[in-house]
Amino acid sequence: MKPTGELKLFNEIWNEREHFSEFTGKPLLPKGHLKWHWQFAHVLNKGRFPSMRLRKDNIFLCLPDEQMIQDRFEVFTERKEKLLIEIYGK
Repeated sequence: MKPTGELKLFNEIWNEREHFSEFTGKPLLPKGHLKWHWQFAHVLNKGRFPSMRLRKDNIFLCLPDEQMIQDRFEVFTERKEKLLIEIYGK
């Protein structure tokens, strides 16, 4: 597999932020857990917005189950709107 740079970014984020969900405040799975990397949720889809793939402000820390419902969290929708305005303008 071709390296994407995500693992390096995920490690940086892990070292910089508290290890709690940014959506619910619940404790995250520990580093080394099988689903550890699933705790990094991209706000703007990395397929549709490849330039946003490695931007820290495009990634939330959350539990794997919370990724499935991330659009239900106000903090997520606010960040998404902010990033889309940055890309497309008002």
